[in-house]
Amino acid sequence: MTLEIRRFAYGDTTPAWQAGSTNQAGDIMIAFAFRDGSTTAPSLPSGWTDIRSDGANTCSARSCWKEAVADSDTLPAFTNANTVYVLTIRGADRRNPIGNTSTDGSQSATITLPALTFNHQNGEGSAFGFVGHRSTNHNLASSPGDLTHYGAYANATCQTGAWYEHDSNGVTGGTFAGGGTSSGQRAHVIEILMSRFKPIIY
Repeated sequence: MTLEIRRFAYGDTTPAWQAGSTNQAGDIMIAFAFRDGSTTAPSLPSGWTDIRSDGANTCSARSCWKEAVADSDTLPAFTNANTVYVLTIRGADRRNPIGNTSTDGSQSATITLPALTFNHQNGEGSAFGFVGHRSTNHNLASSPGDLTHYGAYANATCQTGAWYEHDSNGVTGGTFAGGGTSSGQRAHVIEILMSRFKPIIY
């Protein structure tokens, strides 16, 4: 079973859903919030569960998750974030969707997504990667290593990109030249655990 990206959102402090498919109850929303100018990560919104947060090189990031209730789910403000990217995922474990994670952060014009060994070694694992960069002029459309580019968002301050990997035992990670200005960046790669339905025995 492969996880399915159903919907995405991006924006500044408060991201907005973009055109496309919709949420349904039981989907998992994964958010990556990037902050420029401080090593203190953006705040965790009420009702969301923290995945990880870190900071260095005059920037920081927080990733977190929340189970969707319905298509009418609204997204909160991520206080102190400059850019936020959200993916809605269908097929993840609703009680415990997060496996292993990895992070990277440097002062560079080279975009880096770190390697990650999955908790579940069955060849069916999935992961999602995010990068926030203090510059606004990078082309984030490359697909480093075994990760596939999904989308990106930039404003007047900084930029954020998203990637994915399916059906493997881990992420090799990789780097690419974004072509923009050297500055601080934060990257999170997150293993997503799939739903495992147990049979009902009568």
